[in-house]
Amino acid sequence: MCSPHCPEAPRALSCDPDHHPIEPAVLPLVFAMKRQGTFQPCWSCEGHLGLDGTLWKIPRIWFYARSLVAARLLTEGLGDLYQAGALHTKVAGRGDFLRPE
Repeated sequence: MCSPHCPEAPRALSCDPDHHPIEPAVLPLVFAMKRQGTFQPCWSCEGHLGLDGTLWKIPRIWFYARSLVAARLLTEGLGDLYQAGALHTKVAGRGDFLRPE
């Protein structure tokens, strides 16, 4: 896959492409995480607005990581980007550590 803009990217990056393709608002981040190789995204949500138009559920990306430090750095880095105004909304990250077999 060449970029998050490829037409097949939402399905190719999903573990369940028929029922849950990756949503457009989180696709660039999921693509970057997958391409980097340290993270394996497993679930995402681009967030949802309430009936009044305000953000009801923040965007979320759940992932597996081979390094606990990498997972913490990613979630802290996303928080820093939000605080600096580089992200329009907070992104909640949930990482689970994979132990080598």
